Amino acid sequence: MKKTFASLIVSALILSSTPHFVAADDLSEQKAKNEQKQQENAKTQKNLESSVNQEGQKISKTQQEVNRLDEALNEKMFAVETKDRQIKATEAEIVELGKQIEKYKAKLKRQEKLLGDRLRVMQENDGNSIKWEEVIFGSKDVGDLVSRVLAGKSISQQDDKMITDYQNTQKN
Repeated sequence: MKKTFASLIVSALILSSTPHFVAADDLSEQKAKNEQKQQENAKTQKNLESSVNQEGQKISKTQQEVNRLDEALNEKMFAVETKDRQIKATEAEIVELGKQIEKYKAKLKRQEKLLGDRLRVMQENDGNSIKWEEVIFGSKDVGDLVSRVLAGKSISQQDDKMITDYQNTQKN
């Protein structure tokens, strides 16, 4: 019986060790599969990291382009604002010049009226603005003569000034 018992134990040991060997084969297969999956995962991770880096570079280039365009837009907006200010200043200047033109027209009209009156007097006096013979012969004494000559001279200077002013107004 000892022999039988010993053979039973040996058989049990053999039987129990056989699945052990099969499990070891499964483990080495499983280990190989895990290593292969790890390699595939590492390769996939490397590809994904490369894609992320490429996309990051694209985003960086796009951001640089956006920044460049934004800067160009800001420059254009500043230029437009500057032109708007220049246009407003020019429009204000045009309005002011229009007012000055109206003033000159009114001044010219007044001067033409005065000049017309003076020219009529000159024509009546044979081309002179003053009748000098009336000044000289119409004076009562020497003081009156001097006073009349000075007044005539003053009138003559005013006539000359009026003509000069009229000519200057026409030029402006």
